[in-house]
Amino acid sequence: MLDKSISIDGQNNIVVNDIKNSNINIVQNDSAAKALKGLYDVIINEANTFDTYVIYILNRGGISWYGVAENKIELFQSIEAVNAYIDDNRFYFSDETYVEVCAYYSLAKDLRDSLECLVQAISTADD
Repeated sequence: MLDKSISIDGQNNIVVNDIKNSNINIVQNDSAAKALKGLYDVIINEANTFDTYVIYILNRGGISWYGVAENKIELFQSIEAVNAYIDDNRFYFSDETYVEVCAYYSLAKDLRDSLECLVQAISTADD
């Protein structure tokens, strides 16, 4: 089914050409060390963003959760970045690492939903 052409393009992506000449990009980073550092950076950014918004919301100041959509979007994007990164760089991570990061992502989504409920409860109490 696959032809004999397997190459590495200029960005160190492994490209496999099938008989229809379509490209499949398998790798996003050029080394396991860079992939691991990238994963670390994404998780730290997500944790810092989440902590910041928890502080803002619990102090009931400095943020308009519903009035400024960018606040909510920034939090959600930082969480989704964890899942996107581990999927994009799956080639470099063991099954155990992948499962742990997916569990972390799932927990982050649950916390995000709980934070949403807390914001709604505070808003209802203010009314």
